[in-house]
Amino acid sequence: MITNLSEAISAYRVIATADGKSPKTIEWVTGSVRLFQRFVDGGPDLSSLTRNNLRKFILDLQQRPAWQGHPTIHGATRRVSKTTINTYARGIRAFFATLEREEFVAPHDIRKARVPKAPVNQIIPFTESEPKAIFGGIGTKSPFSPEDRSPLLERVIIGHIFGWASHRLL
Repeated sequence: MITNLSEAISAYRVIATADGKSPKTIEWVTGSVRLFQRFVDGGPDLSSLTRNNLRKFILDLQQRPAWQGHPTIHGATRRVSKTTINTYARGIRAFFATLEREEFVAPHDIRKARVPKAPVNQIIPFTESEPKAIFGGIGTKSPFSPEDRSPLLERVIIGHIFGWASHRLL
């Protein structure tokens, strides 16, 4: 049984790679766990971590400014988004579930933790008149050459089609 969080991260990488998880998935999960590890002050014994530690971590994230500690983005005024918090919590939970499934750790409390809900963004499609107004604004006397107008119009049409389809499917 693994007892140290750093050892558990290494074990997760091996398991996930062998399971065929993508490098991005592995980085997402291990990055979430490393952030949690920094929050709980390093590498405490895994058996001492509880759902309450995860709840405190989530509360801490909710108070943090977005991009805190980022090497090039400074001075963000908004807080960490609900979607980001949801992503971190799901990664941490998946980490413990994987280690438990592979019997690297004893059944763990965090695996059963509830994850805060991420907001659902509804896409609102164009009305019938909006593409007409856009196309009308890009008339033949526009400063754009035909070569410049074509990709723009293409994007508008594709956006309208996807908006129409998603609106009809919902």
